[in-house]
Amino acid sequence: MIHHNVRALATTVVAVSAIVLTGCSMQSLPTYDEIRGETQNAMRRIVDELPSESRVEDLTTGTPFTCGDGKGVFFTGHWAVYPPDGFDDVTFVDGLPETLGADFTRIEGAIDKGPGSVKLGTTDASDVRLDATVVDVVGTSAIDILATSRCGQGPSDPGT
Repeated sequence: MIHHNVRALATTVVAVSAIVLTGCSMQSLPTYDEIRGETQNAMRRIVDELPSESRVEDLTTGTPFTCGDGKGVFFTGHWAVYPPDGFDDVTFVDGLPETLGADFTRIEGAIDKGPGSVKLGTTDASDVRLDATVVDVVGTSAIDILATSRCGQGPSDPGT
């Protein structure tokens, strides 16, 4: 009889744990607005280090990609930044890990695209991943910033 009660208790504990974990899993994910804001703030940190006359073009498009076994989404931000003529964008991008300091770290093991390209990650809980690369856009140099967020809840407005 005691063995049966222990088994019943264990089964109940497992069932309640599964319900609690399943019920809270979406609530524990940050909101879409939070992950979008974190990602854009990380991108803005790079832009803030550029001359003020730099022009930012927001190329972000599309709907979020799923993550977390289909239970969440991540935000992808994409900006093209056009510094003023004569700006040494390759040296700037190569120096980003030092320029941004302890809030960012170089992602080791990333495929090296050569000079003018760096992969970074934020060191806080936002866990934003960024790729900054110097590119040629119709004869003009630009810094392409592509960033992805951590997994979060889907947007309340699917058109977001």
